[in-house]
Amino acid sequence: MSGKKKPTLVDLFGGCGGTITGFKDAGFRAVATVEIDPEAAKTCKLNHPLTRILVDDIQNVEPFDLLADTPFRNSSVDVLSACPPCQGFSTLTTKNGRKQISDPRNELVGEIVRFVKDLNPMIILIENVPPLLKSTDYAKVVERLSTRGYKCRDAVLNAVNFGLPQRRRRAISICSRVSDPSLPTGKPVVRKSVADAIRNSPPPRKQLWLHTVQRRTSELVRKRIAAIPLDGGGREDLPEELQLFCHKRVNGFHDVYGRMSWDAPSPTLTRFFMNPSKGRFLHPELNRTISPFEALILQGFPNDYSFDREIPISKIVSMIGEAFPPSWAKEIALSIKDYLVSKGEKKHS
Repeated sequence: MSGKKKPTLVDLFGGCGGTITGFKDAGFRAVATVEIDPEAAKTCKLNHPLTRILVDDIQNVEPFDLLADTPFRNSSVDVLSACPPCQGFSTLTTKNGRKQISDPRNELVGEIVRFVKDLNPMIILIENVPPLLKSTDYAKVVERLSTRGYKCRDAVLNAVNFGLPQRRRRAISICSRVSDPSLPTGKPVVRKSVADAIRNSPPPRKQLWLHTVQRRTSELVRKRIAAIPLDGGGREDLPEELQLFCHKRVNGFHDVYGRMSWDAPSPTLTRFFMNPSKGRFLHPELNRTISPFEALILQGFPNDYSFDREIPISKIVSMIGEAFPPSWAKEIALSIKDYLVSKGEKKHS
């Protein structure tokens, strides 16, 4: 990579474009992506019209097809990124990591090697939930990449250390065919809070509908929400008559029916952030869950990121909650860019 041209990115499992957004903000050219979900691909195209998008199962895609009709069809790319489906690796699915689960989605991480063979990227970035690093599927990928001359480094990092107003632990793996890669270390900044992100940031007119839509709930659920103390209260504070029956029998998950705290980062957002029974997703002081727009900001998306109103809101919520936070992706991309520039300078010195 020369210091004057933009480094290139090919993104696998592109989702609604979180990784692409972050890398473009860091100065990369997002050449192409593949995404199986047509509505996620539609959203990505809406926001990244110059990126080639193939809507298909990645197992059906030939690597060179991704670069067809682009100026890079006969050249290698700088970075290949991949955020394969994480459900099969999650701690809930694997019983907190104590059990290896045979989930066909886990095997998709192996598709990365097939694309590496043809695209020959200088850097590979893999992002997923932490249990990925202990899986046999990931171990096989690292072994196969090593035979092709790649050296990999991985760690579990927390997005809150990279300026995101959210506690979000993810496995980050960076592999290089040039030399030992380095992992980004975060930056010495004051951790951002929920208040920093959403307390005084009214949504632009264009996105007002994402801020006003709310999940339909029963009268009993509304009573529970109203009874939870503001700014960090939880289900343990509910009076006896409003306690869930399942919680009376088993004192299990404590973050369900919980409010976020203004002065702390949010918990990890998931595709269930509009369901109060799935986590600490209630607004710090309003009697509702956070809105899709508020989740968008907590996930590090630009506040003008577009979604087609014809897409069901449940799908939009899933897209936002499952995305690789763009502002975090940007910090990682900047670290990779510095690495690429330094290796390019050494190569040409």
